[in-house]
Order: sequence, then structure tokens, then C-alpha cells
Amino acid sequence: MQGTFVGSFNTSFIINGPFGRSRVRDDKFFLSRAGKLFLVQTYAEIESVEPRQGSVLGGTLLTIKGKNFDETTAKTKVFVEGKPCVITSKVTDDTILCEVGSKPEHMPSIHAGNRGLKIESWDIGAQSFTKLRSYNGTTSGYMEGWNDNGEYSTSKDRKSIRMSGFLVPIYSGKHTLKLNGNGPSQVWLSTNESKEFMRRTENVEINLIEGKKYYIEVLYENRYSRPTPEVYVRMFSKNSSVTRSQTGHSRNMKQRIILSTTEVNETMIIKLNELNKTESSDDIQSLVIRKNSPQTDGAKFKLKFGNAATLPLPGTASAKDIQYALDSLPSLSRMVRVAENSTGNTTDFYIFLKLPIGSLPLIEVEHVPDYNGNKLDISLTKMANGKASNRHFAFTLDGVMSSPLSVKATAEQISTALNTMFGVICPSHISSPSIGTYGYFNDFENPSDYNHNGKVVSDRTPFCGKVSVKDPTVIYYKDKFQLSLDKFPFLCTALHGDADFVMKVHFQYRTNPTANPTSRTTYIPTHLTYLTEWKYICWDVLDSIKVTGGIMYKLKEIKIERKNNLVLLMDVISLKYIPGGTIMSELAGATVRQLPPLDHRLAMKQVKVEKLIPNVFRVTFDVHNCTDKLPTFQTLPKEILPSSYEMLQSSENVAVEILKNITPGIWTLMKASPPLEGSFKVSFKGEQSE
Repeated sequence: MQGTFVGSFNTSFIINGPFGRSRVRDDKFFLSRAGKLFLVQTYAEIESVEPRQGSVLGGTLLTIKGKNFDETTAKTKVFVEGKPCVITSKVTDDTILCEVGSKPEHMPSIHAGNRGLKIESWDIGAQSFTKLRSYNGTTSGYMEGWNDNGEYSTSKDRKSIRMSGFLVPIYSGKHTLKLNGNGPSQVWLSTNESKEFMRRTENVEINLIEGKKYYIEVLYENRYSRPTPEVYVRMFSKNSSVTRSQTGHSRNMKQRIILSTTEVNETMIIKLNELNKTESSDDIQSLVIRKNSPQTDGAKFKLKFGNAATLPLPGTASAKDIQYALDSLPSLSRMVRVAENSTGNTTDFYIFLKLPIGSLPLIEVEHVPDYNGNKLDISLTKMANGKASNRHFAFTLDGVMSSPLSVKATAEQISTALNTMFGVICPSHISSPSIGTYGYFNDFENPSDYNHNGKVVSDRTPFCGKVSVKDPTVIYYKDKFQLSLDKFPFLCTALHGDADFVMKVHFQYRTNPTANPTSRTTYIPTHLTYLTEWKYICWDVLDSIKVTGGIMYKLKEIKIERKNNLVLLMDVISLKYIPGGTIMSELAGATVRQLPPLDHRLAMKQVKVEKLIPNVFRVTFDVHNCTDKLPTFQTLPKEILPSSYEMLQSSENVAVEILKNITPGIWTLMKASPPLEGSFKVSFKGEQSE
């Protein structure tokens, strides 16, 4: 039960079980003139004053009639022209008798009356607040009334409103007048009871004195012809002892502490070494598998290069299998040839790495034991170091290698290689599927694609690229039913976090080619829980929504409906065609990803490269979380950037002559600013935090 009923009621409350208990809403408590909280308050209402005239010397006996002349909490006070009127007999609930004093020397132009504000409204638009302040009772369309809560609202389309009266603060000190209106509005407050010293005061701090009267005007213009003009004003005192827990009309003070620093990005100067062209040769490595025991038949192995590993391979793998697996690694794609030589129980694979950048790191072997913990007997050795052509090079950092670059590469090409290196590189059928194999694709790398209603984030390792989307609500949306689910029936995406959700699929179908389409909505649960790592998943949407006798399925939208408030990350969405029997290889192949260097310490926003003079580039690193102490790059061959050096000079602009004369290598121009560290204390009202 809710309401503002006052009186005696014979009421029963059920307080057991789910029915709850009686409770007063906190916004029903108000603060009285005496500084006390109340639910219901009466105030003195004056209905008549007799006689209307009297002696200027005083002594006239006034009879004041009205309601609620109560002296329970305070004695009655009466003022006439600002001077006390002496009470001559006991005050009753409806009558006060008092003796008037002499006429004051100076008569004020306006008088502080009883409780409330005078409300004046006009049917005409003032067009300016200056003009509205000059309106009076003779202005066209005038109406007046009274209000005791500082609010005005009406269903009538009145265009100009003025509320006026006197403000008497309960506390001394700083106050703020807050004004809200669905049209232009202002608050004017005088420094005393006169209109002559008024100034605009809404939403600014002002000092007021307890018990002093201040003339106030609230102006409002319904210039936009809103159907329900409304405006209200509230006063907040910093010296009030009333808190938000006592009344919903109180506002607790909120202070924001901002810690900031000047952020400086790591900047390096790279000068490439000019070397004579030579004839390149392959880097040759030998992988030997020995089948010493049938107990290891269930064991497998992976080959790892550049922070990426192949799918598990059996001990019976052929040269073709190993070449295909190595070709799937981003750093070696289409740069591998494998030859095989078997002798008894031993198979020797010769791996030719055809990159013209010199000696390469040794491929690593990662064992995948069988259920009994048995491992294959495998060894991998270098047979011949590759020889560089001195016309190509690659950046390396933390075991991750960029794509090979020409020594004549442009700044844009170097920037692309480094930004790709600092992202997650996925198999091409996931990150860049062939045209014609998909009807919709979104990897969120394009800032202009907002068809997800989530937040694009780059401070967490995505599934592919450099960004993923956080807490999306839409997977796919088009204004019309246009994507053919008969042609592209599978929905594939990568998920991390709260994957327990339902997909709401809105589609249409026909029962025959000439029939009118029928729209329908179907819900498809993921049947997943919280995922602590990225997982690439595909659903056969068409199979899940098929209707008996239905054909020609067209998709309009797929939305996400969640029941938890945990974080969900999503990446690389595609509606695609997957040939029959290849779904498992599609999912397994998605796990072959190359993570960026320093993945657990460094989240790179962007690498910017500028060419200063031939063979000299300025590289700026924009990172998340103020990561500093960035390690410097190396190159293959290392002679392209033979060394790393300390500070060149602490300036963004380096003279051309200096750049011409510096030694080839990597020079630090500016070091990244460190993150904010340490501690601080907060003081409030003489007390200090620890």
C-alpha cells in the first residue's frame, strides 16, 4: 500500500514469508523549518485579519483567523511590516490575538508573507528572461496561484512561468540551488529581502545565513511547446547533518580524486645497415623420430616456432604431414619443404626453411604423452645455418618473428609488419576467409563497424588481431531478411568468459518458392559455461531453426540474451559454409595461433613508423597500462640492426646530420613513462587516512 493518507485506520499487515514488512519509503521523509524529519506536516494557514486599518502609533488589537495555529514545538510569532505583534491571549488552533506596534520608518516594497511561493503564469512567450521578469498582472493571459514545494507542473500549454517568494535557510554556510526543468529556466536570488540585489544562482555555491530572508525568483519558458511544462528547484546545504540514509531528498557529498601523470610513449630510431647482396641459402634442420617401443604408439608431438605450435602429430606422421603442419604456422607459412629418409625404426625428416634472412632459431618439439605418460623418442638438430641475401630482414622479439621485409621497405610496410607482430595471428581461414565462403564476417578490427552494441577492447589478448568486443548484445543484424542460411548455415565465433547465453534468431522461411514468407524467432542455447580461455565454436544455425516443410531461409538478426553479469568477450564472427565432414578440422585448426611477444606483460595499442631519411625510421610504441622498460628489437639477419644503443638525445626532433652519422642499429630516443606508483593520503575535517 502506498499513498499520503492521514488519519486513523484499522489495518492488518501480513509480515510472514514472501509478503515482506511495512516500510516507509525514504523519499517520503522531508526536512522541516526546525531541521527535523517528518512524514506529514501542518503549517499555519491565515484566512483573515481584522481590522484592516489601525493607528500608525500602534496599539491596534488584531484578530487573526486561520488553521493549525499550533504551539507544540515552538511559541507563536507574528510580524506586521517586519515588526513584532505582541500576543495578548492564549493562542488557539484557529485564533491569534496580538497588539500591533508603531509604523516602521521605512516600508519595504515587497513583504515576506506566509509559507510557500507565488506562482504566476502567462499564455504568451517572453522570448527572453529579462522580459519575463518585467511581466505583471496586467500582461495578457495572466494567472496566479500558490505552491509550497518549489515545483510547477501543468497539463496546460502555458509558456511563461515565474515563481517568487522568500528563502529562509535552516543552516548558515554554503548552499547550492539545483534547478531542473524541461525547458529554459533560471534561478535569481537576492542578497537580502529586496529585488534590487538579485543575481543568477542556479548550480553554484553561495553563502547564506541561518534565519535570514532572501528574495527568490524562479523563471521558466516552455519555448518548445512541451505537452507538460514542468520545473522544480531544490536547495542543498553543506552544513546539513541529514544523510541520504535518512531521507531520499538528501544528497551525500561525492568527491572525485584523480591521479594523473604526463604519459610519454617509447620512441626509437632504427637505422638499417646497407649490406652487399649475397646468394641466400635455406636453413636446414633435422627431425628424427625413433620407434623404439610399441607402448608409445598413442603418444604424439607438436612442433613449435615463433610462439605458435602445430596440431598434435602422431609418431607415424609422413613428410607431407609435417610440411603441412609447419606451413600452418604464421611465421613459416608456405616457406617449408620437408624430405624423409627412413631406416628401420628411425625416420629422419629434413626440414628446409626457405626464408632469405639467414640462420633461424631451432624448431622446438613439444611432447604430447599418451594416457600412460609415454612419450615419443624425438630429437631435432640444426644441420646447416641459412644464409641471408642481405636484401630481406625480419624483426624478432621474445621468440616472435615478423614477416620478412625488404631492406627497401616503406614506413607503411614496416608499420604493418610490426602491428601484425604485436597482434594475435590466426589461421587465414579464421581471420580472413576466402570470398564466397561466408555471408557475414566481423573481426572488429574496423572501428566503423558497430554492429554488436558492445565495447571494443584492446587491453586484453584477443583471439585474433588486436581487438575483441566486450559484452556484445548483437551477433548479426540487418534491416531486411537477406542472408541465405541455406547457403551459409554455420555461425562460428571465438568466446572467452561468460559463454552461458542464449542466441535469439529472427528469420523467415517459405513453404514453397511462390508462398509469402513467414517470420519466426527461435532460441538457441550455447550449452556452455564460463570459459577461462579462448574457444572457437561453430553452430549449425540452419539445423537448429528448421521448420517442417520450410525452404528458402533468410536471416535478419541474431541477438544475445544473458542471465549473468560476468564479462563476455567475443571475436571473429562469421556466418559461413563448411563442407561436410570438415567441421572438426575447422575447429582444430583454429587453435594454431601465434601470440604476440611479451603477451603477459605488454598490451600494444599501436606502433607508428615514420621515415626520416633513407634507411632511418622513427618508431613510436603506444601501449596500454603505461608499460615501460620495453626491450629493443633484434633482426634476422642481425647485421641489419647490429646493436642496440642507449639514449640518442631527449628530443622528438633529431637533426638530419646526426641521423646520417649515427651507427646502424636501434637507438632509444625517448623512454616510456613509468606507471603511477607509491601511495597518498587523504585529509578530511582534520582526519587523515593511513
